[in-house]
Amino acid sequence: MQQLPALVIHPTPHMDMHPEKREDFYRSAIEQLPKKTQESFMRQMGESFYEKVVKNSFRAFVDDVAHLAVYPKVSRFNHDCRPNVHYRLSGLIHTTVAVRDIPAGTELTISYIYVRKSRAERQKELSESWNFTCTCEQCSKSAEEIAASDARMRRIKALEEDIERKVIESARKRGSEDTSGLNPDMAGELVELYLTERLDAHLGPVYVRAALLYAMFGHEEKAKEYATEAAAALEREYGPHARDIPSMRDLAERPRDHWAWGLKAVDYNTMRKNDTML
Repeated sequence: MQQLPALVIHPTPHMDMHPEKREDFYRSAIEQLPKKTQESFMRQMGESFYEKVVKNSFRAFVDDVAHLAVYPKVSRFNHDCRPNVHYRLSGLIHTTVAVRDIPAGTELTISYIYVRKSRAERQKELSESWNFTCTCEQCSKSAEEIAASDARMRRIKALEEDIERKVIESARKRGSEDTSGLNPDMAGELVELYLTERLDAHLGPVYVRAALLYAMFGHEEKAKEYATEAAAALEREYGPHARDIPSMRDLAERPRDHWAWGLKAVDYNTMRKNDTML
């Protein structure tokens, strides 16, 4: 679904105007909209015009300046900590796209927050910013399931930091003995954690990392598999012109011609032979 905003507001009057004058300013703008758009705007959450803008707007850029853009239809999406829809903005165009197969009759949901957090952290942010307690499926699991999910989220954070650190260390030691302990199965584990946690809206960069690492260590089938998934996920998340899509398609089609191919293959084969990575 693609939508243009009903209302676009420069941040200066939004923040600096006197409240009463600002409310009159917004009322005047809304009254110039078509009748159906006015009705759609007024059905949004919030008592005043100002509250409706604050609670429902998205940040959009016009000539590299951040503006508040209000999309009344989009604002009807409810929050879910594991949403089935992802959104992106390109200029003033707001695009929403399914991130997994959605059974007929299922509510479409987006996330209002950065969801790669523990349940307690998500609940706190939603309560403070939107004044509601999240009762989505992920937040309504049993105490045991929530504890397991929180543990996976901690593992995701630790693993991402570990991979980043070891990639940097490995690059510094190129041409000499690499003791960083970097191996592609770390990225494979990260992908599985994201899938288990149903973080479908954030898989693009994770698949890219996995595809590159498996290519670097000369694992052709895994590199092709993850590169194919990466190209599709990047298009969902960032659009068809996402920077890494051509590289991932090249890797999926011609892995041995890709720049990443075999950069660490010798180290990986030695590690597997000696069982030092497992």
